[in-house]
Amino acid sequence: MRAIAMAAAVVATALVITPGRAFAATWDGQMASQTVCGNTVITGAERTITTSSQLGTVVGKVELRYSTNPNCRTVWARITSKVVASNQLGGFIARNSDGASYQCSEFGWSDNLQANYCLTPMLNDAGVTSYAKGAVLYQGAYYFGQTTNY
Repeated sequence: MRAIAMAAAVVATALVITPGRAFAATWDGQMASQTVCGNTVITGAERTITTSSQLGTVVGKVELRYSTNPNCRTVWARITSKVVASNQLGGFIARNSDGASYQCSEFGWSDNLQANYCLTPMLNDAGVTSYAKGAVLYQGAYYFGQTTNY
């Protein structure tokens, strides 16, 4: 019984000392735009999506978005395009450590970006790496881009 109480005290202390890790997993599957995680954001990695590997037409961009809020430490993907409608965009965010991933589930137009977009739900990224992959359907063909790990 004493060992259980000691273990509980150690776990409770760890949760108090590392709030980013304790709370981050609770954000898995939620949309950043509907939480405090979307308030402090950086683009951790990005890749332009073009119609060919050299000097092709730019048809979109895929970004790995990262919340710097210490209570979040989450990532999600944003795929944008100025040349196609949002329903011609797709993508996902994937966590390398366990393969967890989410596909785009929010689509729309951004006045700030002057572009159509799709967003994925968030994944906990505390202490692990993730990447984003995007797809654009342009003139009957799919074009893809993937970020580096972040």
